[in-house]
This record gives sequence, C-alpha cells and structure tokens, in this order.
Amino acid sequence: MRKKWTGIILGLVSLCVMAAVSGCGKTTAASGSGAGAPQKIVIGTQGMLAKWTQQSNSTEDGGLEGFDIDVWKEIARRNHWDIEWRTAEFSALWGMLDNGQIQTIANETTPNPQRLEKYNFTEPYAYDGYVFVAKKEGTPKTPEWFKGKKICVVAGANPQLVLDNMNKQDSLGMELGYLDNMGAIMPAVQNGTYDGAFTIKSSAWIAINDLKMNMETVDPGYKTLPICYPFIKTKENDARIQTINKTIEEMRKDGTLKKISEKWFGNDVSVKSV
Repeated sequence: MRKKWTGIILGLVSLCVMAAVSGCGKTTAASGSGAGAPQKIVIGTQGMLAKWTQQSNSTEDGGLEGFDIDVWKEIARRNHWDIEWRTAEFSALWGMLDNGQIQTIANETTPNPQRLEKYNFTEPYAYDGYVFVAKKEGTPKTPEWFKGKKICVVAGANPQLVLDNMNKQDSLGMELGYLDNMGAIMPAVQNGTYDGAFTIKSSAWIAINDLKMNMETVDPGYKTLPICYPFIKTKENDARIQTINKTIEEMRKDGTLKKISEKWFGNDVSVKSV
C-alpha cells in the first residue's frame, strides 16, 4: 500500500528530485515599473508542494508550476525582473538563503519567532491554517482523539515547530515522526504507519479532494497563518521587500491574486477567510 499511495502522489504532483539543488530555470519579465530594482532574483523552493510549487512538464519557469510560480511571474513582469529558480529540500532552503545562494523562498512560508530573529518578511500574499489528518473511519474525530497517538509531520517545516510546542506544552503524549516531505506523510497515515498527520490545511484539501484519499481533517482551532516571502535582513533586501509589498497590494486590488488563486485552488487563498 505504501508503494501504491506514493506512486499516486508522484504521478499527480510530479515531485522534484530532492537530494540536492537541482537545475535552475529563468523567467524573463516583460513589463512593469520597478525602476532601480534588482534585475534578477534567485528564488528557492522544494518544487513539490502540490498546487503551490510543483514540477511541470514544461521546461519554462525552471520546470515548475503552481500558485507561487504564477504569483512570482507576475511580480517579475511588473518590475522588469528576471527569476532564477533553484530547488532543494525545505530544510536546506534556509541554509541556501543564509549563504546567499538564493534571495528568498517560495514554499508557503510563514513567519515565526525564530525566523523573525534572522529574516524580514513581505506582507502576506496568501493565508492557510493547520489541521490534523487521519483515516476516515467510524465516528468523526476530535482534537482529543490525537492524544497519545503516533503523529507524523514534515521535518523542518513550520508545522513541526507548532506540533513540537503543542505536544510539550499541552502534555499530549504524542509519538512524533519527522518525515522528509508532503509526499510522504499522507501515505504514512493511509498505510497505518502513523495514526495521523499534522499539516497545512491546503495540503489536506488536496489529498482528500484531488487525490481522493479516504481521510478526514480535524481543525485544532489555531489562528490563520499568513504566507509571506522571507529575506535576509539587509538594506538591499528591505528595498526589495518594499517593491514586492507594493506589487502584491496592486495585484490584490486589481484581482490578479484572486484570479491566480482560483486557478490553482478553486477558491481565494489570498484573503483570510480561506
């Protein structure tokens, strides 16, 4: 069963090879008004987060497609920027950001206290939330059902930080497993290796609605998460952030963000009522 579900996800989501930084792609901007702004920006992503940044059959845009890819293409177009895409494991992306291999991360990233110590973030361009996921069987589950259970989460991602803290502070006694990527956690629940998973809401929607997995979500009632782009704290990056914030606001006002969101998710994740 593990091979079966992994194969389904690999086929539908087209996962990138994650062992190391892969080949780069470039998007050339065509129009805009970003005078004095950088002419090129290098962006890191996993390239395997379904509908956000996933592998495509095209060689354009670094062989990537998704909501984040389209958002960045429009930001670049409006500011005369070129984009170079680089893919790596999510935990490796932060090291690449620190050492200057990339200038930001497009991977449904949200600020947290640890990250805010090192990075400045753009204004939110999307919103998401956290949910528990388990097999759909018997009576509907509640958050209390997950106490003392084996729960998996993506290693190094924000859900891990939240789950670690919740498990400790609330004495939930969960046995936690840290898996490499989103393509691994849903099959691990489906095949019974774990009782449940803790993940972002949009990924759970995809597993249930698009991949037709027999799963259910349980909302623990956490606040809505702002999705933003991180940058190392420098004056040059502060200027980039100002330009990006202005462009995101323009895209929200003229309906571009909503249009891109509905293309990929069928609803508008650019507003808090996701």
